[in-house]
Amino acid sequence: MLGHRDRDLRDPLRPPLALAWKTVLVSLENTAGVSNQLLITYARAQIGKYLPGNVPHIAGRHVVSTTFGYSHPPLVLSILYEFLGLLSAAGPVSALALLFTGDLISGQF
Repeated sequence: MLGHRDRDLRDPLRPPLALAWKTVLVSLENTAGVSNQLLITYARAQIGKYLPGNVPHIAGRHVVSTTFGYSHPPLVLSILYEFLGLLSAAGPVSALALLFTGDLISGQF
């Protein structure tokens, strides 16, 4: 029988970034976590991404997660790991895009 955590990972509607953030946070905190609440928190905080500075998105997720009992150091580290993961994924994609569109940028067709 699948556990509660396994059902979250098998649901195709769960955003991959939310699952990654939840997994990192739960592993840093060394707890089983309240996974549904964390995924809902991530989803609701996404609205803050569209406000200038991206601060409401990060701050909102941090504040709500502390109400679930998570401490500040794992929350900060999980956000840093998330940014590093996004940068490490965007780097190779950007390099490939520049490689294939380099002639367009330099004006040579």
